[in-house]
Amino acid sequence: MTTLAGLADIASLCCPGQNQRGLFTESTVESAVPISAGIYRVYAHDLRLLYVGQAHDLRERLLYWRREKRLDMYTPWYFEYELCPASLLDPLEAAQILLLKPALNIQRPLG
Repeated sequence: MTTLAGLADIASLCCPGQNQRGLFTESTVESAVPISAGIYRVYAHDLRLLYVGQAHDLRERLLYWRREKRLDMYTPWYFEYELCPASLLDPLEAAQILLLKPALNIQRPLG
């Protein structure tokens, strides 16, 4: 069983200083987000966390969400991401979902 302290330790494994954010527009994503592995979060206009996800290519995944427009009904306003090793994507995503409780993620057990 993973404890909250253990989850915080897992969540802190992303590269320090790599946390970046921007307005959730196609042009911002194209110009500011690297083609790198990492964890991303999408926030609504009222700063409510909507979604936590992972990607081997952050730019491609955020552009997918922006172009797909499935989040538009929630008025996505900005995103943030941090780079991390691809080998840590699954545990980091699961830890952030459990800790941050985003509105649109399905919570799954960490294991």
